[in-house]
Amino acid sequence: MYFLGGSVPGKEVILTSNYSYILYGIGKILSMLLPSLFFGLIVFKVFIPPKIITFKKKCNIFYNDSNQPVLAIRFYSSTKLRLINIDLKVTARFTKLREDQKTHFIKNVDLNLKNNSWKLAVTHVPFTIYIPLEESDFNYGTKEITHIQGKDFTDCTLLVSLNGKCPDLNSEFQQFHNYKIPNDLDWSRFNDIDSKDYNINSVSWDGWSDFDM
Repeated sequence: MYFLGGSVPGKEVILTSNYSYILYGIGKILSMLLPSLFFGLIVFKVFIPPKIITFKKKCNIFYNDSNQPVLAIRFYSSTKLRLINIDLKVTARFTKLREDQKTHFIKNVDLNLKNNSWKLAVTHVPFTIYIPLEESDFNYGTKEITHIQGKDFTDCTLLVSLNGKCPDLNSEFQQFHNYKIPNDLDWSRFNDIDSKDYNINSVSWDGWSDFDM
């Protein structure tokens, strides 16, 4: 504080050079800016909600128990707060080639989901969105996908959106996640997690360590 020209008990501020004047000026500016920055950080932490849903790094494509091809997106609640009445939507953002074969355009298509709502999210208990596919959408043998629900694309991003309520805070929440297709595609069934015993820590559940495998 002494070198910045501030008040120091028992010492008188003496500005003896251009250098001390510069430091004094910087100190005055910081004394005005720092409280605002500190307050701004607090407001940011309070009003910008953290991510409360953790998504699997990749989505899975496989044949379900009914031998139907599906695209599965898996996630869980990573907060101890209760989350209820969660509405789910998956939008496929396609890059398509125009008829002139020279330029592209973006098209957003809402996909049909087998399950588009989640009534109650319990901490760390996974939930899965199933997106039905058509046999002509992909080649499982060569691990190639060219369509999603019959819509062809040259580039595709899956936009996952969740809207729900948090009764413990008497508020609503939103969260989004993106998957790049085919980069974020896993050609295998996801590993199940045995979450039947809520009395033990979730990291001790069978399959918990394999969530992202």
